[in-house]
Amino acid sequence: MDSRLGITGGLLFLVAYAQTTPLFLVFGVVVNVVLALAVAVAFSYGKPSEYAFLAVSGALGLTSGIGVFAAFLFFTSIFFAAWAVRRFLPWQPLISGIALVAFFSFATYIFPDPRLFPSLASQFAREIACNIALFMISHAVMSPYYARRRRYQF
Repeated sequence: MDSRLGITGGLLFLVAYAQTTPLFLVFGVVVNVVLALAVAVAFSYGKPSEYAFLAVSGALGLTSGIGVFAAFLFFTSIFFAAWAVRRFLPWQPLISGIALVAFFSFATYIFPDPRLFPSLASQFAREIACNIALFMISHAVMSPYYARRRRYQF
């Protein structure tokens, strides 16, 4: 295994584990840091084996919050969506990532109970703004790192 992949998987695990605590409370909203980081990481790797390792790493960290199967499904869908966007919609990675973060942020509000979304719309707006800002920061930090090592694949 590549050492950068191991470090990235460990970081994803730690952030996912910390996501289940009130550590990421900003403006009265728990920012979905693991979502923003997972999307940024998904655009930095491209092999199915790397995606599987990263999905398992993130899912193991997030299990105390939503359960093993739901966490693994969440991360697998993020990595599959990033792969599909990169392969079939050749946009700029930043724009594609923002679209994925927005979609998955929306999905985390809609899937549990769609009837609650209208009452949580203002909270959703704050969370999506924070998630997108965090993704943009992650993307800006990770892009040069992976580009230097020729791992940034588009």
